[in-house]
Amino acid sequence: MALLAGFGLQCKNTFNHHYTQNHESGQRDILLYIMEGDFAKAGDLLQNKSDYNLKKKQEVSVLMMICKFCPANREVEAISLVEYLMNRGARLDKKDECGKTAIYYAEKNGLRKITQLFQTHVTDMLLDQNLF
Repeated sequence: MALLAGFGLQCKNTFNHHYTQNHESGQRDILLYIMEGDFAKAGDLLQNKSDYNLKKKQEVSVLMMICKFCPANREVEAISLVEYLMNRGARLDKKDECGKTAIYYAEKNGLRKITQLFQTHVTDMLLDQNLF
């Protein structure tokens, strides 16, 4: 019985290691494309994810990465990916480990069109909920 439990634990650990390694690799690739300004490839990588829960978590992270690392002079190229993420339900109120949101980073990095897009999105949500 103990041998079987040990085997099960070993299989679980192996799965978790490969899952984490692939997740981190995917995140790293998406981040590299964002930093290079290749938002189309970053979007393609995100769309090709098969695990829905992982995909939803990454969408929030990708939105945050765009706002952190997108240079203001490449903002127009990022807008379609930002719109895609928001239409899929990426939440603007999610905070990173520093307590900052995508909105904060967009404003800080001078991404005026993305900031305006966020403000419009929030206003529309409030209107839809009759809170405004």
